[in-house]
Amino acid sequence: MVPLEGCPISLFTAEQKEQVYDILKAFNAYLPPGPMDHCIRRWRRYEDQTYFAWIGRFGLGDPYYFRISSPATFCEVRRQHESPTDVQFDFHCGSECTEALDVLF
Repeated sequence: MVPLEGCPISLFTAEQKEQVYDILKAFNAYLPPGPMDHCIRRWRRYEDQTYFAWIGRFGLGDPYYFRISSPATFCEVRRQHESPTDVQFDFHCGSECTEALDVLF
């Protein structure tokens, strides 16, 4: 179990919250429309328990790490430099959308 840490998105502006949801949609882009809609509703239901954590700088080439976590979802991205010409991304995600997936399969 990963602890829920970071800034609660309930403190974000409406535009910032939508950016968080856009990230979650990108992480789950493999889902067909029905299950995706179900997940979006579930993410929004847990908005008061959703956290955004960031480590790193903000420059275009800077390494960073962020994660979005809640009881309904978890995603993280790590961008690191091995050298000036070797940039690596590492990402993981998970969503608890079992009811929607049961309908799909």
